[in-house]
Amino acid sequence: MNTKPFFPSKSIVGTMVCIALVGCGSSSSDSPEHTPAPVTGESRTVSLSVVTENVMAFDGELALQQDSSSTMHTLETQGYEICIDDDSNLNTPEAGCDTVIEGFNLFNDVLSLDITGSASISIYHPGKSTRVSYTVDGYTEISEDESKMLINMVNTQWSMVKLKDSDDIVQAEIDGVNLEKSSNSGFYTVYINKESVMTVDTYTYSGLSVEIPQLGDFKSNYIYDYVLDFNENGDLIITPPNFEEGEPIEIPAPDHVIDPTQVTGADVILNDDGSATLEVFRETGNIYEWYNEGQTFSSIASIDVTFSDGNVLDGLNLYMNIYLQNGEGRKADKVRLDLYGGKYHIQGGETFDSLEAAQAIYGDWTISAYLDASINPVKGANFITRIKNHNGSQLTVTSYEVKFK
Repeated sequence: MNTKPFFPSKSIVGTMVCIALVGCGSSSSDSPEHTPAPVTGESRTVSLSVVTENVMAFDGELALQQDSSSTMHTLETQGYEICIDDDSNLNTPEAGCDTVIEGFNLFNDVLSLDITGSASISIYHPGKSTRVSYTVDGYTEISEDESKMLINMVNTQWSMVKLKDSDDIVQAEIDGVNLEKSSNSGFYTVYINKESVMTVDTYTYSGLSVEIPQLGDFKSNYIYDYVLDFNENGDLIITPPNFEEGEPIEIPAPDHVIDPTQVTGADVILNDDGSATLEVFRETGNIYEWYNEGQTFSSIASIDVTFSDGNVLDGLNLYMNIYLQNGEGRKADKVRLDLYGGKYHIQGGETFDSLEAAQAIYGDWTISAYLDASINPVKGANFITRIKNHNGSQLTVTSYEVKFK
């Protein structure tokens, strides 16, 4: 990626084209506003993971991305701030923030936070209002009994301005920030989030000023194209974009195999390829799924749990528990299937060589919510993979899917 302003070797005749631009929001340095609550609850450690849109590669502190129209984007990865508004009532000077953490890197593995009671957590970037790379922000709330959170980081502020390349362009800038010339797309680009002015230096004309009135409002996460051209009189003009339409920036988010909030006893690192690495810190960790009660065992098409580092469901250190019941209430018959070694084992009973063989006997039984105290004693869970004797080790999960017909 070319990180320097574009300066051709020809001499420059001081032509300057001025364009008024209307941004899509206020500066990202504004902190969220909250009213501190009275001190309630106890302090605890909460693990934070963040998810961004898909990243192709890294260039220093920038993450390189490509949208659905093949336009390249650069995401700032460092320098974020985390605002924590919990029940500690520390009342820092920042509005609504009991605690402010500076210098957060989006691609830190897992961050541990000290939280008191329930809390709201915001992540934002306090940087400039015109940038060659964009930033993202996110927000979530957790209750006093939660110890994990996942924040989706998205672009809520920035529009990309694109100026189509021309032989007459020497340099273009907005508010003193040079537009980056892409090496392969034929465009100069920059991100804005407020009213701005673009200036373009060209070879041909001197003292040319072009105004574009009534630009309308920019939408965040959109692309707006400008084109430098000549009119029928041979004068240099700039054709503005259609501000009512624009081109949405659509960068696909990677599908991760597991949700970090559905793991206990291990920290979760979400990898760029969609896999997830578990750092186990208890004698037994758990990966689990939610499903509505009432679905029958026969509605399952397949179950796939795969690790990339040689670990398999061996029945001793790794296995999946599946909980079924027949009937309602306390009088319902219940059974637990243990999946390991490619087979389904009834607890204290027979073994089935395949899912279909187990469904032939238990297909009409319903999938029940098992109230596991180590997971959620109120809501319950199912399809729980137990990770035993791995305390202090890492396991990378490449597939974790319960597929229904």
